[in-house]
Amino acid sequence: MVSCPSSHSRRAIPRIAAILVLLAGSNLSAQTHAASGSATLKGIVRDAHQQPVSAALVTLEFGSQTAHTTHTDAQGMFEFAALPAGSYSLRAEAYALATANASQITLADSETKQLDLVLSAPVSSTKNTEFYEEPTFTVAGVSESSGAGVHGSTTTMRNADSLAKSTASLAQGSNLAQESPVTDPATTAPRLRKEIASNDQAELHNRLGHAEEELGHSFEALQAFQRAAEMDPSESNLFDWGVELLVHRTAEPAAEVFTKGTRLYPQSTRMLTALGVAEYARGSYDSAVVRLCEASDLDPRDPNPYIFLGRMQNAEVKRSPDALAKLARFAELDPNNAEANYYYAVALWNQQHETADPGNSARVEQLLKKAISLDPKMATAYLQLGILYDSRKDLPEETSALEQAIRLDPNLEEAHYRLGQIYRRTGDDAKAQRELEAYKRAANSASEAAARDRKAVQQFVYELKAPSRAESAR
Repeated sequence: MVSCPSSHSRRAIPRIAAILVLLAGSNLSAQTHAASGSATLKGIVRDAHQQPVSAALVTLEFGSQTAHTTHTDAQGMFEFAALPAGSYSLRAEAYALATANASQITLADSETKQLDLVLSAPVSSTKNTEFYEEPTFTVAGVSESSGAGVHGSTTTMRNADSLAKSTASLAQGSNLAQESPVTDPATTAPRLRKEIASNDQAELHNRLGHAEEELGHSFEALQAFQRAAEMDPSESNLFDWGVELLVHRTAEPAAEVFTKGTRLYPQSTRMLTALGVAEYARGSYDSAVVRLCEASDLDPRDPNPYIFLGRMQNAEVKRSPDALAKLARFAELDPNNAEANYYYAVALWNQQHETADPGNSARVEQLLKKAISLDPKMATAYLQLGILYDSRKDLPEETSALEQAIRLDPNLEEAHYRLGQIYRRTGDDAKAQRELEAYKRAANSASEAAARDRKAVQQFVYELKAPSRAESAR
């Protein structure tokens, strides 16, 4: 399995006191030899609850020079092989956990030694948890949205808005679920304000944030969500704060909140998924792909990171072998999921110019047809089939696929455009003109709908704070 470059490889670890537990090492005989040495050091990195820590960065140093680095696998295991005899030091680190160190590890020729490390967890007390340094931004108010804060083409901005809305629907546990925590915001909000005045609790601020958002009071909602997160930096409070920033097209601050949220909750799939969406919205496309790949590794059977990854496949996002591998895994783990087959097919197709595999086109066709068999109303799959048949110069099949795509979704712009080009090449000017006009109507309709949505959503106005003296010193 191809794994993504991990954000855990970064060396910025929160300021949490380290607790180091070194379990007893055992000496085992090893038969493997290599030119550089014949010793092996392996082990498992666990947290304070004895659960394996995946994707932790493990560094093995030999003397004053770094000899090797690796990351733990899904079971928290690491291994360094073909080592020369000598004295080593070992370090393991991961977000939201303290760095663990072990020194004076002596290895003899042909020796295999096991050394397990335990990383401490952050303090969990609601009142005493050190959330993190003060945020580097402050939100001063709201303005009529202009699209600022979302980078890229018009298509990318539309996609970013759509992804942000889907992110807001990620319930705890990371299953897409449309749910409203407030049934009557008009009466709930005043009641919660009174309760907070006499019983100031993070939970009440969070509920008030949802009520204010339902009422259209975006700035007040943001203040409530931020206050809840400051009082109790729980996973759900941080997620709600970040989402509020994200859906109001404040991508930079949202990315900051989600980044710090992933450090506190490195096993939260939805937090890492949301960080990927925020990175995409601010134009950091490569980083967005990496974050979603990492999210898919946290829980490989959770479909959401794969779906978000699939939806990010556009011209502005570079083709990623890691993303292709993750989408291949999605199709393998969930073969009866139409989206799994479709997104893997699109990823394969996008990679076709970088591969000489002659079977690629046939595999893409097979996946698209399977997606259609699972979801006969998937217009985009028919469109992709049309694109594939165009590459083969198979005019009848291309025409049939595009016509079916339009029957299922009359607003599919690209299908109208491509079909119009076919009619123009075959000399049917009347049909070509009809499809061109349909293309223009669909494009204008999509632009107008996006403009209406953008105007309906208030955009936060934020400023970057001057760095504190402590931050400047760091």
